[in-house]
Formats: sequence, structure tokens, C-alpha cells
Amino acid sequence: MGSSRDRREIPSGRPLFRERICPSANGRRKLTRRPSKIHAQLSGRAPSSGPTGGVRIATNQTSCQCQENGEVPTEQRRLGEAVTIEFNGRVAVVTGAGNGLGRSYALALASRGARVVVNDLGGAIDGSGGSGTPADAVVEEIRAAGGEALANYDSVAEPDSAANIVQTALDNFGQIDIVINNAGIVRDKTFHKMSLDDYDFVAKVHYLGSVYVTHAAYPHMREANYGRVLMVSSNSGLYGNFGQTNYSAAKMAVVGFMNTLKLEGARNNIVVNALAPLAATRIAEPSGIFETYDAELVTPEAVAAMVTYLVSEDCTDSGNIVAATAGYYSRIQVMESEGVRVDPRAEMTPDKIAEFWPQIHAMRNPTGYDDAVANLTAVMAKED
Repeated sequence: MGSSRDRREIPSGRPLFRERICPSANGRRKLTRRPSKIHAQLSGRAPSSGPTGGVRIATNQTSCQCQENGEVPTEQRRLGEAVTIEFNGRVAVVTGAGNGLGRSYALALASRGARVVVNDLGGAIDGSGGSGTPADAVVEEIRAAGGEALANYDSVAEPDSAANIVQTALDNFGQIDIVINNAGIVRDKTFHKMSLDDYDFVAKVHYLGSVYVTHAAYPHMREANYGRVLMVSSNSGLYGNFGQTNYSAAKMAVVGFMNTLKLEGARNNIVVNALAPLAATRIAEPSGIFETYDAELVTPEAVAAMVTYLVSEDCTDSGNIVAATAGYYSRIQVMESEGVRVDPRAEMTPDKIAEFWPQIHAMRNPTGYDDAVANLTAVMAKED
């Protein structure tokens, strides 16, 4: 496209945008995101994977490593090189975008042409306090790089204020195409020490906040026959994490929300997915995980690459839970084993359940289902 003129830096010193002269734009500067290519499909057709599946990418290289022969298959490479993700003409709302992962998402979308509403209450990680400074700083960073953005300081935890976040996009940009439900807080305690107020508020921010913001945007997406919605889940919700019953429950709730909304939104080209991210951010610091793992390696930018794809026009797969962290990307699915089949007319007792328990508990021949009807069709007793 033309030679690179300069690099703008984010505070950590990592290059964010490259400023290029685009010949097709009559010499105007065009901002492009640093390329981040994933040369494999997350649908199970990847040529190689780590021991736990998914796609592993060498973090100090720009291409992925095929574990079989050290090379990227031709078909995968061609697909990866052909796609350029752009958001020209699109409007995005990113909640909780003043710091950490949300900030990276907003910057990534803006760098590729999206107009972005940067929402952040500006409070502490427990949800207390508030300040316009974080959202304002991200907006200024986007504008300084030539992008378009507006700040919003409303809370996602109440229906009216959540709706105002979407209204900010409508009033200023005239549309809403993308919602990233990233806003979140933590109030960690073991369940017997946790107050119901702490439980309730965490659930309101993570789960109901996602519902409120999406509910405000959804009618406009239906009318436009286009939308991209991203829920933010967590491995804490998917697998459990000590001291986080409130956070874990809320993070699994957004998966249930996604599972049905993907079905309802399909007829209007509304794609809904869920993300389970891991990066070095302030909300993750109290867990102590980065005493073990390198915080300089597990960057928000690695997660932002996945997010940018998931909310793009190029992504038409809906209803997925996707894990994303530096060097690792995978699809997660709820699976059901083949279980035990018995005569449905025969009497069943707890004693027989105990006898069958090892077979019931074993995850033999697991199957995933697209919806509840598919599951019921497969497992419900039928007349011969």
C-alpha cells in the first residue's frame, strides 16, 4: 500500500497504529492496526493443536507453527492472507473501555475505521467511585491517531443508564452495529463471607448489564438487519474459581443469554458470541495469577485481535464460546456424554443410579448440540 511514515505509541511503548499513505485514498493517511494473523479455523479443522486443543501460536513470531511439520498449510495461509478486517461505516459501543481489555478493543476497532463510543464509569475494580478520566483518555488517544470516538460515563447496571450508552451512539453517529459487553467488576470473597449486596451487584454489572445494553441496541440492529454482539464470559464461570461465586455465576449467565439470542438474532443477521479472555489487566491482578505468568507476555492486544474478528462482518459464526489469550485461541463447547440407555418403562431407583454412576459420570463419546430442541430430540425417550 505504501511505505510506513511513523508509529504512534501507547504508554507501554508497544506500537498501536501504523500511519500509511494509501494510493487509493488520493494520498490521504490511512491508519491500520498491526496485523495479527491466526492461520487456523476454530471449528475443529485446524491442522494442529496443543494437548488441550485450540490453536497455539508462537508468541515471538508472526505466523503460527504447525506442530506436525513446522509449516503453515497452503490453504490456511492463503485464507489468512486474503482477509483484511475493516469497520468503515460501522459504529461500536464498548463498555468498560477506559482500561485494560476494553481499552484495547476500542483502540483496535477505531484503528480499523469504526466510530466508537468509549463507555466507562471510571470507578475502582469493585465498582465504587467514578471518574470521566479513563474514558476521556481513550477517546483522546483514538482522536490523536485520526479516529472517531466519544466518551460515555453511564453505568451498565441500571436499565436507563445502560440505554443511554446506546443512545449516545445513535445521537452522535446515527446507528449502532456492534456491542461489546466488557464492563465488569470484582468483589471476591468465599460464599459464606460474601454479602448478598456484593453478590447482587456483581451479577447486575456482568449479567444484567450485558442484557440492558444489548436490549437497548437490539431493536436498531433488527431494523438494520445487521448486528454483532459480544458477551464477555470467563474461565471462572466455565470452570469455577475459588472465592468468586458471584462473578462465576454472572459469567456463566451471559453464556446462557448468548445461547438463545444467537437463535433469535439469526434471521436478522445478528451474530452473537461469547469470549473467555485472559490478559494482564487490573481486574485480574487480585487473583495473583501474574505471580506465576509473565504479565508482559499476556497482553490485552492479543485478545483484542480475536475480539476484532468476532465483531466483524467477516465473522458469520454465531453462538460460540471462544477462549483467547496470548499464543492460544480455542472454541469451547458444552458437551454431553452418551450416558446410559435403559428401558424407559422399567422402574428406576437410586440404587440402580448408583450402579450406573461410573458410566453416567464417564464422558464417553461426547456430543455438542446447537440448541435445546436438538438435545431433546436426541435424548428424550421415544416409542419404538
